[in-house]
Amino acid sequence: MDNKLVSLKNICLSPLFVGIIFFLSLQLQLFNLDIGFRDEGYLLNNAQRINNGEMPYVDFFLAITPGTYYIQAFVMKIFGNYIITDRILYILCVILILILSSRLFKFTSYLNYIFLISLGIIYAGKLSFASYNIEALVFIIISLLLFNKLISNDREHKYSFLIGLMNSIVFIFKQSYGGVFFLTLLILITFFTKRRYLAKNIFLYLLGGLIVPAIFSLFFYLNGSLYKLVNAIFYSALSVKNDRLPFILTSLLFIAFFAFVFNFAKKFSLKRIILSVCLFLLFLALYILISPGRMHYIYGFYKDTSVYYFLIFLTAPIILINLFFKSNSKQERYLVIISIEALGLFLASAFSGRDYATVVVTAPLYIPLFFYALVIICKKFRLPTNNILITLLLALFIFPSISYLAKTYGKLYGIGYDKEIYVNLNIKQAKYINIPISQKNDLEPLIDYVKKVSLNNGKLLCFPYCPLLNFLTDRDNASYFNFFYKFRPGDQNKVIVDIGNNKNIIILIQKMGEIEKEANYEDEKLSVLKTFIQTNYKPTKTTQNFYIYKN
Repeated sequence: MDNKLVSLKNICLSPLFVGIIFFLSLQLQLFNLDIGFRDEGYLLNNAQRINNGEMPYVDFFLAITPGTYYIQAFVMKIFGNYIITDRILYILCVILILILSSRLFKFTSYLNYIFLISLGIIYAGKLSFASYNIEALVFIIISLLLFNKLISNDREHKYSFLIGLMNSIVFIFKQSYGGVFFLTLLILITFFTKRRYLAKNIFLYLLGGLIVPAIFSLFFYLNGSLYKLVNAIFYSALSVKNDRLPFILTSLLFIAFFAFVFNFAKKFSLKRIILSVCLFLLFLALYILISPGRMHYIYGFYKDTSVYYFLIFLTAPIILINLFFKSNSKQERYLVIISIEALGLFLASAFSGRDYATVVVTAPLYIPLFFYALVIICKKFRLPTNNILITLLLALFIFPSISYLAKTYGKLYGIGYDKEIYVNLNIKQAKYINIPISQKNDLEPLIDYVKKVSLNNGKLLCFPYCPLLNFLTDRDNASYFNFFYKFRPGDQNKVIVDIGNNKNIIILIQKMGEIEKEANYEDEKLSVLKTFIQTNYKPTKTTQNFYIYKN
């Protein structure tokens, strides 16, 4: 009995258990608050469309691979159409990430606690619902655990196959993550396994990496939609995110620049410093040449905190790779491996955006990188490794998440902010979800009105960023498109044809900036569609956030 009590005590006081409990204590107070009209609505509505028998790329638009939507559809098939299901999926994914991260890195007891508690703060503070980012990360960490097993025994070729298999699953969740990590893992296998086993390991890695995409492609080929799939996840995704390309290109350019500067500045001399300054000016000239429209990233540096974080995410691994790539030290070579992995994950994340919330998903790799780097720097300069100092510096790294949590809890409990009153939205799909009372007063009458004036088989078009309304009203989509982000002129004509073929249709136009501030950016791009609706449909009602039209 005593042994069982000791074992139970050890489990309850372990860093992993404390990290999970800490995350849950933060998340379970917030996970059912608010609703996401944009990304969350897109996830739920597309899952709903799959369950209604529609196929991605054929019956509705997707610019990413559909793994997350099929998982969400499966969960909703079992438990019903509820918003809360994707929040629970998110919590389960984060718990998995905490478990896997605790196995991926081994620190002192103190740093283990700080690592897992910090992850809990980050994931409670910046995300709330299941998404392709978080689910892809689960399989990325599994592939890295398998890689650790491979380098400890590279005669066990099964690990190469399994690494490829895990990365192919990553691709099904998010193609940019899968593509970047395919190259990242290939580099790691090439440089960090013994030469005599290299050919076989690479062959099995490639074989494992092709299995899931091959099955995936065959499924869509047999349904006559392979061309639409390829066009969507490569061409359309690139066109949607084409404004991110200059940032990616200049980030890659900065890697080369930083490597040169670091090499020349290793030994202080006037000649080297002058050369470094010249290289910096060359970098600046190339930046302007490649991305003249993004100069505000540089001249707005001092007031844009996301730029500071991006420089950390980008430069920290480059410094360590440059320092230790040729090192024979086991710890330093492992630091290089983590740096390559972290850099790959950063570049994959940067395709989606340049804000802190987008790239903070990299935290399970960057926090250990931060720990290892500080410990090595302290040893190099014969400084004491101060855990308190490391903790304070880490707090700066995760400060945006801490700030978000402080603001959210402040509004929830009325501490330092006006107290936000949350109430239940009296709709089946939103059971267990609480929203601000002002939002409830707008949404409930709107949803009741849509259900009242449309038949059960009626269709709804809501734009630019409100597919959640299709989900909440249980009305089918009137168009191939249900999300009007970076809409192209030709796409408007497709929507016009779609809604013209429907007799019983309700159209909701989101007021500019009322719910989603980014809706302002889409307004001019949707002028053709808006003109058509205003000419051919009757305005029947206006609410706080929407204009309603009916044919």
